[in-house]
This record gives sequence, C-alpha cells and structure tokens, in this order.
Amino acid sequence: MNCASTPPRSMKVILLSLAIGLSSGFFGLSIASSNLILHPWAPHLISGTAPELRARFHYLSSQANWNRFGNPIQPNGLNYQRLVTDLSVAHPLGEAWSTFGRMSLSGIRSQSPAQAGGRIGFADQTIGVQNQFKAFEKVQARAQFQVDFPTYQPEPHDLTLGDGSLDITGGGFLSYLAFPSRKLDLNLWIGAGLTYRTGYYSAAIPWQVGALFKSHPSRIELEVALSGVSSLKSDPHSYSPAFFRENLGRDSSLISGAMNPSWIQGKVQLGYRWSNQTSLAISATKSIWGQMSPQLTGMGVQFQLPLQGKESSSTPPMTEAGVGSSGQPVNPPLLDTSAEIQITKTNERLGLIKINLGSEEGIRVGDEFNVISKVEAAKNPIARARVTHLRNHESALEVLEYYKDHWISEDCSLEKVKLLPVKIMPQLIP
Repeated sequence: MNCASTPPRSMKVILLSLAIGLSSGFFGLSIASSNLILHPWAPHLISGTAPELRARFHYLSSQANWNRFGNPIQPNGLNYQRLVTDLSVAHPLGEAWSTFGRMSLSGIRSQSPAQAGGRIGFADQTIGVQNQFKAFEKVQARAQFQVDFPTYQPEPHDLTLGDGSLDITGGGFLSYLAFPSRKLDLNLWIGAGLTYRTGYYSAAIPWQVGALFKSHPSRIELEVALSGVSSLKSDPHSYSPAFFRENLGRDSSLISGAMNPSWIQGKVQLGYRWSNQTSLAISATKSIWGQMSPQLTGMGVQFQLPLQGKESSSTPPMTEAGVGSSGQPVNPPLLDTSAEIQITKTNERLGLIKINLGSEEGIRVGDEFNVISKVEAAKNPIARARVTHLRNHESALEVLEYYKDHWISEDCSLEKVKLLPVKIMPQLIP
C-alpha cells in the first residue's frame, strides 16, 4: 500500500463548519466587547498532553481616552487603575480538541469628576473550546469558540466591573513554523473572529497577529504581538444624543460603557520555559490607536504549571555540559541505533507522530529525525520531525517540514515508515 493519501474528510468538515459559522455570524447577528480590552482575542494554546493551570496578574492604567474620530482626549483629573487577576485552566480532549475556562477578579481604583474611589470583585468569566488541525503544509489551524459572561451588576460609572453583557466569540487562527532549527524557532500566527454582545452593544471583529521566538539551548521565549478590535458600529444608541453613553469619555474612562469601540494595542512578552508545561513570563502592553476606547498602559506576570504531580512530557533539566539541576554529572542512556524505531500512530491534521521508543531508550526532547518511507527504493527522507513529548517507552514528534508531497498515514505507520536519527544521515538535511 502506498503511504500517500488524501486530506482527511474530518478536516474538510471542520473547515466548512467554521466557514458556515462565521458567515452566519456576519449575516445573522446584529449586535464589541469591552472585555476584549482586558482579554484580547488570542489562541488558548495547551503546551502538552496534560491539563495545565495558568495564573496571570495584569496591571492597567489610563489617564486619557480616544474619541470617536481617533483623537486623544484627556478628561481633567482622570486617573484610572485596574489590577486583573486571571486563573485559567486548559484541558485536552484527545489530540485535536481542548477546552478552557478563565476566572477573572478585578480591583479598580479611579479618580475622576464622574466617580472616585475603589472596588474589587469578580468580573467577566470565560469558557470555551478549541479544535486544532493541519490546514496546509507547515500551517496549523485552530478553530476557537468562547463565551464571556458577567458575575456582577453593571453600573454607569468608572467603578463598574464591566458592561454586564453576554459576549459570544467564534473564529480561528493560522500558525506557521518558519525557519526551524536546533537553536531557534520562529512561530508566526494570525487570527480573527466575530464577537456578538447582548445589551445592544456593537458587534465587532477581534484580531491578532504575532511572532514567537523560541531559543532551545537557553529556553528563553520572546513574543511580539499586535491585537485589536474593529467595531461594526451597530450600537443603536450611537444615533440617540440623549442616551447616557453619548457623554461617556468626557470626564471618565471608556474602559466600560463605550459605544462602537475600536482599538489597536501592542504587546511584548519575555519568558523562560523549564519544560513544555512549566514557564514564567513578564509582559508589557500599550495602546497604539483607538476610537471611543481608553488609552491603556499595562504590565503583566504569568505562571504556567501542569495539573499533575510529574510531567511526562520532558526530561530532567540539563546544561550544555551535561550537568543536572543538582550539580551532579548526568549520563543519559545512549540511543540504540540498531533498534528499529517504528511509528505507532500519526495525526495528519496536527502533524504529529508517535514512536515506540522513549526516555528509557535514550530519546530526548529536541532530538530530530528523518522520516523514511520503506516503499521507496532510494530510501530518501520524506519529512523531518522533532521530539516534543516523552514517556518511558513512547515519544511524540512534531513534523517540522515535508521534503516531498508524501503524507504519513496511519495505514503505513508500523510497516511502511521508519525513523532514523538525523546525526546518522546529516547529508540528507538541507
């Protein structure tokens, strides 16, 4: 049997469903989320095979707004500060699906002619689901659906915890691994969606573009992103000068209650990753442009941990000199190159491969392999893959690139495909 195959039917169904869902949103929904200022539209990534917990603390401040024409305005005496505490949990549902939830607590302090004082309480909470699949060669796709719901009573002043609307957002992201190497990876992504809101607030299109640099020897990560919201300007109250929202922004912050808000903000985040699911990062955000939205400056800290006693997706930390975290020399087992490394499972949508050897046989996270097809007499590689997760006698690899238009199907995983270490055949790597 030849290993080549056609794209899975399930991928076509998902793409068609996503297109129909977004189309129905554009043509069927008449009513952007102020909550997106606090939580920009972004992919809820899960880094491993185990559930993970993220804690994020984000401090925001504002002394000015953008008016409806995109010009800065500064109300007299405005000094708005907000500390957002988010506790998020992501749980994988198989290899393609995952679900996530976020609990958000806000502390507010404001000084303005409209309202002065402080307040603390639960803000907008989030639940959602995500499906990831392979859209094109080297391109991963994620379809994401989430619901943000209030846990407070909204009030028309600066100290309100939110707008009190139910926000429903659906959309997707495309990511591309560019220039993969042993020392540095560059991940690029772009995404957009559609947000519907109750309470007569305007519908909007949230979007984000970004780049993530990963340094493998140092475990340092740098993320740079632009995110924003484009309002569809469907708020019916924008045509009623007598409505109270019309006067917002003159003496208070537009972080809540704004009509037809649009904005763009930038983000820079620097992090360190101990393993696939354990990391620490600090970030800075800044408003760049807006209409009927606040000018915000922010700083954040984020922790990420796996929800299990021991991670099975990584090996003990080592330095380049082969010294463990305890300071003692570490001698990992040598890979038995005489043993046949077999593929036990594949997932073409995600570009993932599982093999029958793990840490006990000398496989390590970051090792790269060539995928060899046995049905071809020349035995030339058809793809290159890297180890991302480890167990004692099993490993998961991510396909980095295809050398040929030749898919790796589950039908030929045990008998038609063999993996050989890259070091044995370096001349085959471009």
